[in-house]
Amino acid sequence: MLGLAAGLLAAAAVALLLDWYGPPGAPPAPGQRRRWAPQPAPGAAAASLLWVVQVSDIHISKFRDPKRAPDFEKFCSETIDVIQPALVLATGDLTDAKTRDKLGSEQIEDEWKIYQSILKRSRVIEKTKWIDIKGNHGKKKMKHFRLSWEYRSQNIENQMAELSLMATESLHSNHTIWFGHYPTSTIISPSPGIRTLMRYRILAFDHDLLSFADINFEEWPVVLITNPKSFLYSSSTHEPLVKILYSTHIRILAFSPSVIISVKVYIDGVHLGNAHHVSGPLYVLKWSPQNYSEGFHHIDVTVQARVLFGLIVLIQITLLVVFRHIQKPALKEKPGLLTLTSYSLHVFSKTNTFYYSVLVLNLYTILGPWFVGELIDGQMGACFSFGVFVGGSFFQGSMTFVVGILQMLFFNLPLMAYLCWCLLLRCQGHSFRSHICHVRRCVAVLVHLAMALLLAWQIYSCYFLQRTYGTLAFFLSPMRTWLVALTAALIYKTWTLKSSELRTYIIEIKNSQSS
Repeated sequence: MLGLAAGLLAAAAVALLLDWYGPPGAPPAPGQRRRWAPQPAPGAAAASLLWVVQVSDIHISKFRDPKRAPDFEKFCSETIDVIQPALVLATGDLTDAKTRDKLGSEQIEDEWKIYQSILKRSRVIEKTKWIDIKGNHGKKKMKHFRLSWEYRSQNIENQMAELSLMATESLHSNHTIWFGHYPTSTIISPSPGIRTLMRYRILAFDHDLLSFADINFEEWPVVLITNPKSFLYSSSTHEPLVKILYSTHIRILAFSPSVIISVKVYIDGVHLGNAHHVSGPLYVLKWSPQNYSEGFHHIDVTVQARVLFGLIVLIQITLLVVFRHIQKPALKEKPGLLTLTSYSLHVFSKTNTFYYSVLVLNLYTILGPWFVGELIDGQMGACFSFGVFVGGSFFQGSMTFVVGILQMLFFNLPLMAYLCWCLLLRCQGHSFRSHICHVRRCVAVLVHLAMALLLAWQIYSCYFLQRTYGTLAFFLSPMRTWLVALTAALIYKTWTLKSSELRTYIIEIKNSQSS
C-alpha cells in the first residue's frame, strides 16, 4: 500500500507541475490571460509550419502476431517517406517483453534486435529525427504490480527534479509538449499504436497553433487542417487563437503516396473553393474569417488522388497491341520525325522477340513478384507492386505503387523507346559500328549515354536489394537482377538480328529516301 500511495502522490505532483507550466515567458498570474500578438498570422506562404509524427505501443513480439514487425517496417519505410516529418516520437512499449505463456514479462533480446534491424534497414533515422522511449513493457523484469510501483516510488525524487529542470529550461520556448508513454488528459482518442488499433498521430504547429489528427495506418490520403484549427482542441491560454481571426488563408496539410489532383474545401456544406498547392504537403485557400466569427461552423476537406501506375502500364501495353495489329502505312516520300517514330513502333511490335519480351515485362511489372527474400528477420516473403506477402499475410502497398511508377517512367518506357530507335537504325541499313559514323554523333552518344545511366541505376538497385534483403533476394529478383540480364540480351539482339528478318522494312525505307 505504501508503494501505491507513493505512486499516486507522484502522479499528483507531476500534474501540479504541468498545470503550473505555461508557454513563453513567466506564467500568467491567476485570473489573467496571456496577451498574444495577432501577427504574423497564417497566410499563403509556407512559413512558420512544422509537423511531427507520434507512434506508440508497437509491441514487436517474438511469440505473438507476426504482422507487427512488417507493419512497423512499412510504417518506417513507406508512411514516413510520404509524410516526411521533422521528428518521429516513438512513445513507449517498443517491444512486447512477454513470455511465451503470457504469464510473465522479461526483456527478449531478439525483439530488440528486430526493432533495431528495422530502423537500420528502412534508414528512417537518416530521413528524420527519431526519438524513442521505453514504456512499462521496456522495464527489466517488472513481473508484478507491486514491483512496478516500488520501482517508481524509489525514483520519484530524481524524476521530479528532472521534470522541474526541463520545465524551467523550456519556459522561453514558443511551445513545449510533454510526452510520455501513458496518455495525459489532453489525449481524448485511443492511444496511437500499431499493436491493435493500427493508428499513429500527426501533430502540426502552424504559426504557434497546434493541430493534430489520429490516422489509421495505411489509410490514404491523410488530411490535417492547421488553420482554422479545431475548437475542440483549442486553448486560448497556451496558443494564439487570435491569429485565426487575422489569417488570410485556410491551410491544409495533405499527404498521399499518389499524385493529389484536387483539394476541395467546404464550410457548413458550402463549397468554398479548391485549395492550391504551395509546397510540400501544404495547400491554401483564401478566406474571410470574419464571416465565421460567431457560432460554431463545420469545415470539410476532400482530397482526390490519382494512381498513375496502372494508367502508365495500360498506355504502354495498348501501344504495343495496337501497333502490332494495325496495318503498317506505306512510306511514299522521305519520312519526318513523327512518321519515323510511328514506323519504329510498327517494326518493334511486329517483331516477336521484342513484342513478347516487353509485353510480358509490363504485365509482370504490375502482376508478378518483384523479388522474393527474407523481408524481415526469419520471415520469407514476396514484394509486389501492389503490396507484400510475408509470413502468410498480405500487406497492401502504398509506396510500392510509387516505386512502380518510377520503374515504368524511368526504365520500362525508356527501354522500349531505346530499342525502337536501335531497330530503326537497323532498318536504315546501319550496324552498331556504322551508325556511330553515319548518324549524328552527338545524338547517338547522348541516346546511348542516357540508356547507360538508366541501366546503371537498375544495376545499383540490384546492389541495394542485396545489401537490404540479402543474397537470396538478389538472385530471386525478376524486376531487378533478371531485368538487367534481359535488357542486355534485348539490346544485343537489336544489333545482331539477321537482316533477312528486317528485309521488308529496310527496302521500304531505302525506297522512301531515294524518292
